[in-house]
Amino acid sequence: MPVLTSLLDIALPLVVSLLLLLWLNRLVTVTVVRLFWHFVGDSRLAFLLYALLILPGTAVHELSHWLAARLLGVRAELPVLLPRTIKLQGPVTLGHVMIARTDVVRRSLIGVAPFLAGSALVVLIARQAFGLDEPTRVLVGTEGALKVAAALLRSVGDSVRARPDAWLYLYLLFAISNGMLPSPSDREAWPWVAFLAALVVAATYLFAGVPELPAILTLWLLRMVRWLTFAFLVTVVINTCFVLGTWPLERLVAAVRGGA
Repeated sequence: MPVLTSLLDIALPLVVSLLLLLWLNRLVTVTVVRLFWHFVGDSRLAFLLYALLILPGTAVHELSHWLAARLLGVRAELPVLLPRTIKLQGPVTLGHVMIARTDVVRRSLIGVAPFLAGSALVVLIARQAFGLDEPTRVLVGTEGALKVAAALLRSVGDSVRARPDAWLYLYLLFAISNGMLPSPSDREAWPWVAFLAALVVAATYLFAGVPELPAILTLWLLRMVRWLTFAFLVTVVINTCFVLGTWPLERLVAAVRGGA
């Protein structure tokens, strides 16, 4: 029972914050595009304005693909950071980079690169710009996650009042966090890798039992999970504040435009 409780304390904040991040990312995109549409009256132009708004995040996303491909020995063209053609139906594509076909393992690593790079940048900005403490010391269980979120809100509020450049860092957090999520093409090879990993784990369990991980590897994995949870919590807080500010504005503008 204590082992199960410990695993839940570590995994639950990660899973919940990731699900909230995915939901809020969609909500932010829809709200902002609708808000722009009310002003410009053209869906494609509204989407282009949204693409310009999160351009730093798109740059991090596509450059991460390109750099990961080059490091893994896969040919890749220079990234395109704006949509060439804007499709109003289907997945949102803000930029792209042409990468040569390769094996599923390298494709998966290239696909996950923006997610990891974006999370690392979110953590770096949150720590350096807003002075948050080491998350691995406090991020345990739901209560610890809420403490981190509350600390972020206090730190952001203090920084905005004391430093004019705090708004720049808030914008970068917003753009990077909403541009780092994997696209459908990024996730194409993930089911195959998950299947192969499951086969390896099953074979290991059948022939060797449950392996005991070295202590240093266990600590490294726990640290990585907590850093990712910290990055997800930061993006959830930023996006929640953004939605609370823009959604009422979008509804107000829609009502005014509808009555005009």
